[in-house]
Amino acid sequence: MYKIIFLLIINTIFSSNCDINFNNAINERAIYSIGDTLSFEDQNLLYPVCNGNDIYDDDDTFSFSDLNGNLSNDYQITIISMNATWWPACYDYISWMDDLLEYVKNYEEIFFFVSLDYNIDGYQTEQEYYSCQEWASLYTELGEFGNIPLIINGDPDHRMWHMFSGTAYSAYAFIDHNMVVKYLLDSPNLNDFKYVYIPSLINSMYGCTDQYACNYKSSAVYDSDVCLYQNDCGDINSDNNINIFDVILLVNLILSNSYDYIADMNVDNNLD
Repeated sequence: MYKIIFLLIINTIFSSNCDINFNNAINERAIYSIGDTLSFEDQNLLYPVCNGNDIYDDDDTFSFSDLNGNLSNDYQITIISMNATWWPACYDYISWMDDLLEYVKNYEEIFFFVSLDYNIDGYQTEQEYYSCQEWASLYTELGEFGNIPLIINGDPDHRMWHMFSGTAYSAYAFIDHNMVVKYLLDSPNLNDFKYVYIPSLINSMYGCTDQYACNYKSSAVYDSDVCLYQNDCGDINSDNNINIFDVILLVNLILSNSYDYIADMNVDNNLD
């Protein structure tokens, strides 16, 4: 089963909305923008795991290449959130992410991941407020469900933050199963995470994988047995003809806000 890895780098900062913008921070912008593909060099960077899960043990290393289905034939989608333990204030985000972890249990494709930064020159405090294990325990203390995530150590060069933000905490990035950056966000919206971004990314993995079918879906890596050929394409009433009657049915589907994949000629999951 293809998996979606939900990669979260959770940023905790002292601000009413948990966001802080570093106008004079280390980088002026993220290395990656929406639509960019992660380079092989960045995919192969190794990050130390400081709090393991059922896949990674403590002291293992993580890399994005672990998620590259072109290498492993196990396609995964990554969602990244960037946080820092050195300014502990935004505990609400931990409870939200605990809620999200509970939600993604419904999907075998989804994997949740946290990466922590500990300090940044010019913004660091006199002490580390939380170790990796202490941060993990906050999910039990503050979350309703107590889901403890996989955590990597983002120190000392804050590479993950440089790649996808570079100017702000908190920040979030969604990467699809082809290692393409799809969304970059400055703050979490739990509703959008659950009902917009995740379903969209999951859907992009499934469809017709036969390039000779008229509804071939180039982004699909898992065939969902919906391929259409010749007169099947657009033949909504299944009379082996495409004519005005199919057009009428299509209009009725649109007006009733209904969906039929046979009528979806451009395979965009919309009838328009």
